[in-house]
Amino acid sequence: MSIVFPSLITLAPSARALVVGGTGIVGSGVVRSMLKQGATVMVATRSEERFEQLRKTIPEHFHSSLGCVVGDVMTDEGARDLFEKSVKHCRGIQHVVASLRGNQTWWKAGRLIDQPLSQFYEITKYDVTGHFLLMKNFLPYLENSIGSTYTVLTGYPGSGNTAPGTSSSLLSLAAGSLHGLMDAARDEYKHSKVAVSEFNIKCLVHSQDDIGICGRGSQHLGNDLIGSAVTAVVASRAREKILVADRADVKKWVKTKSHGVHPMEIGAPPPPAPMPQPPEKPREPMFPHPQHPHM
Repeated sequence: MSIVFPSLITLAPSARALVVGGTGIVGSGVVRSMLKQGATVMVATRSEERFEQLRKTIPEHFHSSLGCVVGDVMTDEGARDLFEKSVKHCRGIQHVVASLRGNQTWWKAGRLIDQPLSQFYEITKYDVTGHFLLMKNFLPYLENSIGSTYTVLTGYPGSGNTAPGTSSSLLSLAAGSLHGLMDAARDEYKHSKVAVSEFNIKCLVHSQDDIGICGRGSQHLGNDLIGSAVTAVVASRAREKILVADRADVKKWVKTKSHGVHPMEIGAPPPPAPMPQPPEKPREPMFPHPQHPHM
């Protein structure tokens, strides 16, 4: 059974989004949520096989709005090629959601001073480099587009406060670098047309609907709930760092953002009812056949 979370302010039916890492646990929840709201979604992934697995789990009537670009964002050339293929195959991208998690996400190998320089470079590369290269390519493109957004998803290992004694020393360092990168990006683009935000998830996200795991505790969430929250944040064009630590935090963002009210403004009067609009003409499928542009 799938839950449809409340949403009054949603993505425009003509919205076009790129979800980098959209085949992962968190990213796939975002992809499904955006498709349900009528958006055209391009998934960037390192594995075409992973995309095919994702596609099989999505209802067929969404397939014409779902595309894929395969590539690696860890090099200058790879990130640039992914950008060029993305804007070519999904014309007029307005929203980018980056859900990158490197191979070293759960790294635990001891004290900071015991690590070789090669390990230091490897951890930093996986947790920060991909985001840096994505920003270099996509932010200059989005800053000229009214209503555009750039949202980075970070997780618990990237919370910046790894507990002492967990043997995760380099993760704290890499997390601090990533948060610094986001702080700089938000500050530099705070007056531009693109809204830059960070969505920091300090709880465990599962690859199943929230209704099936809500009994495990408030810090165990389904990726459908997280996907709805991220989509609401994108639709509201948040320009801040957002931290969610449990189900209540996430649902607060879903409900308040979907009603156009910031969580810090609970108690504010509801927005006026929208003016009725004439029905839109049916859109031609963006992706009439599966799209798999390769690097």
